[in-house]
Amino acid sequence: MKADSNDDLKKSMDDCVLQINQIMQQLEPSARLTFMNELIVRIMPERRKPKAANEKIGKQQRKPLQSLSPAQMKLIDKLASDTENLFNSGGDHRA
Repeated sequence: MKADSNDDLKKSMDDCVLQINQIMQQLEPSARLTFMNELIVRIMPERRKPKAANEKIGKQQRKPLQSLSPAQMKLIDKLASDTENLFNSGGDHRA
């Protein structure tokens, strides 16, 4: 069924391209470029609005651990645990 659907889509696209070619043949060469530019703008998907850098930084600062990988989180947990064990073992408490 998917192959039939793809074939139908290809045929529809070929028909559209044929119609566009016929229209372009009727236009002056200078108008062809304008027509193609307008066509491309119309068929392109809408662009997503870019996020400002300060929004990205703010989001990262609100949840700083969110961007860390599981391996990085494991290392942080191990470091915290080892630091706590060292402190609790009665060693030198100087910073």
